[in-house]
Amino acid sequence: MKRSLFLMLMCSHTLMFAQTSEYAVWAETGSDSGTGSFVTTSMPDYTWTVTGDVNTALVDNAETWTGTNGIESIFGEADNASNLNFSVPGLGGNIGDPVTQSATLNVNFNSATPSFGWAFSLIDFDADQAFISATDSGNNPVSTAVINSWFQSVFDIDGGSDIPTYVSTGVPANTVVVYGSDLPAPVGSTYHTTIIDGSNLPTSEAGALWFMPNISLNSITIQFQTPWDQGTASMHAYIAFNEVSLPVDLIDFSATTTERGVELSWTTSTEINNEYWTVERSFDSENFEEIVRLNGIGTTYKPAEYFYEDLLQNKNIAPILYYRLKQVDLNGNSTYSNIKSVNLESNLNISMFPNPVSKNYPNFEVNGESLEDIQIFSLSGQEVYHVSFEKSRNTFSIPIIDFISGVYFVRINNSAELLKLIIE
Repeated sequence: MKRSLFLMLMCSHTLMFAQTSEYAVWAETGSDSGTGSFVTTSMPDYTWTVTGDVNTALVDNAETWTGTNGIESIFGEADNASNLNFSVPGLGGNIGDPVTQSATLNVNFNSATPSFGWAFSLIDFDADQAFISATDSGNNPVSTAVINSWFQSVFDIDGGSDIPTYVSTGVPANTVVVYGSDLPAPVGSTYHTTIIDGSNLPTSEAGALWFMPNISLNSITIQFQTPWDQGTASMHAYIAFNEVSLPVDLIDFSATTTERGVELSWTTSTEINNEYWTVERSFDSENFEEIVRLNGIGTTYKPAEYFYEDLLQNKNIAPILYYRLKQVDLNGNSTYSNIKSVNLESNLNISMFPNPVSKNYPNFEVNGESLEDIQIFSLSGQEVYHVSFEKSRNTFSIPIIDFISGVYFVRINNSAELLKLIIE
């Protein structure tokens, strides 16, 4: 079993990244047309039109988002943000006839968008479906594969279970499709091509999905349909932007001792043109040397984790070692992380078992000499568990039923040293 001991500041920090977040403001210039704008000059304004079988096309700011989701974690609160709400009328025709009615939203940017740092989201998918396409900065259709690379997740804006279905195979060329959770699975296709019976369909109105483009675009097109034979269906469209000034968002960096040396781990939430990392080590916190170089991911809008174990042939190499990261982007620009220190002369004689611990285990054991106080912290530094004993003991069992899966740090007897605990 590995024992992980290290010194660190228990705080959440963000390095090498700055941002200004905002949602676009939609405006109407006609019954089915309008404009949109951003405060920042980095994201171009746009015009929009809704054509086809349009029931309504209205600017809205009354939608409430109460759940947890990826787009708000990056772009900020979407509650009451400006959006376009448009709808199509109930279908005519008979069950089994081809679906023909649709409304099409065209968003045309006044100039090409940035190739990163922005997103669009569509919500209110219940008994309806949409076909999503785009053109690049050269006015060429964007392929299905590229649009699929923008896709981030489907979710319920209220945190419920009304999750739409996202489809990128068996769809029209240069298109991806989403259909609502209240629709039955299509028969003989990946989306609904014929009218279905809607007499018993619920309408949840909370299903959503979002995309983060990774190329410059001139336009986005959303073709919206309701395949059911009765009722009106609607959808809301949002555009969000982060003004990115530096390429990498480093949200965590830690160093812990292992049986063989020191394990370094770090996490990024986004990376733009990240070429590589170097891990640097020092004996005095001032003079650093490179010990390894690791490839960066390049560009990603999803969390990425990195690990490296510094194998020490002699654990007595120094009482304290210091580590830092150097991040280098494709243009050769570089930035350093904060410095982490590791105490190799720990005086704690503590073990935890099992570690990692699975949710299948009801408890994990802390064993040591003279246990008087145990604190457990989340990765962000929040204390999530604390127990003190009037009389010291050598073992204590902690239930894990109230812990979510993740990485935690355990402090014994108010020591500056922390033990790394993993709950799977």
